[in-house]
Amino acid sequence: MVVIELTTRNKRKHITVIKGLEAYPEIDMAAAAKGFGKKFACGCAFQKGKNGQADQIEIQGDAVDALPAFIADKHKVPLDEIYVVVEGKKVRATELSELAG
Repeated sequence: MVVIELTTRNKRKHITVIKGLEAYPEIDMAAAAKGFGKKFACGCAFQKGKNGQADQIEIQGDAVDALPAFIADKHKVPLDEIYVVVEGKKVRATELSELAG
């Protein structure tokens, strides 16, 4: 299960956090972070989990809308295994377009 979450820092700056990609052994986390940075033209970093927390990738800026489709296409993760945190609730990426419309 891949979880995408948007966090805020300094009031107007956003960071998109991706957790759960380490469950897919065919995905190299550092290479994936570099690919996200190139795709979204922003800073991106792979953060090793500390004190029992999961590894995560942090993308500078708001990339939540385009990210599920990119992960599904580029890294072959099924779209129904990708969740996006919307207003504190995990929503499947497949259901995201239904909420917006």
